[in-house]
Amino acid sequence: MTKNRHGQFWCEAAHTLWCVALSVALIGGGVPTMALAEGLEELEQVSGAVAEEEFPAAALDAAPEGEPSAGVLEEAAPDGANTLDSGIIGTCKWTLDDEGVLTIEPRSGNEGTISTNKSYPYTPWASRTTSDNHSKEITSVVIRPGVKASGSIAGLFCGLINLTSVDLSGLDTTDATSMVDMFYNCRNLSSIDLSGLVTSNVQSMSSMFTSCQKLTSIDIQGFDTSKV
Repeated sequence: MTKNRHGQFWCEAAHTLWCVALSVALIGGGVPTMALAEGLEELEQVSGAVAEEEFPAAALDAAPEGEPSAGVLEEAAPDGANTLDSGIIGTCKWTLDDEGVLTIEPRSGNEGTISTNKSYPYTPWASRTTSDNHSKEITSVVIRPGVKASGSIAGLFCGLINLTSVDLSGLDTTDATSMVDMFYNCRNLSSIDLSGLVTSNVQSMSSMFTSCQKLTSIDIQGFDTSKV
């Protein structure tokens, strides 16, 4: 596999160098919400239990099982911005506008579910094809109320190298079972609040923050890792 073939996504490296189970690359700074060292130590302790849950390199070359549809939706981007691309994931819709904002919301009604593929590419906005790969363009993520994780949300934001802002206030993760590679290689993300996520059913968090070099502030208060 080459970088040109898969764009700027570095998720392949995580799978071929799987000896890193759950690492957080943090450079300086403190965490105002809690003692960062204590929170991340807990994640490191549970990472050993999931080290055997590997993604074979061969799986990256195969067509992903159950890939979410990336069908284009003819709808305007939120807040009057121009739509760059849009599609569906599970029973939710996603829209990327020309300001770099990725918005995920229920497709109809008040609720919708999302899940990701079992291997890279995890999401429809991170396709292997150049025209559908928006990982460089996405700078902000907003998840609207009513979006529920169903099973795996592994790699949900994997490889979004220019991501700087994440609003997960609308995401219900009660039924989430995997958060593997969730923020892998979000190299420009410096702070994130995950205190609102329910992780009581999550069984794997391996490489959740790997290669997040600028991440210096993270709130994981309330994380339940009893099943990891």
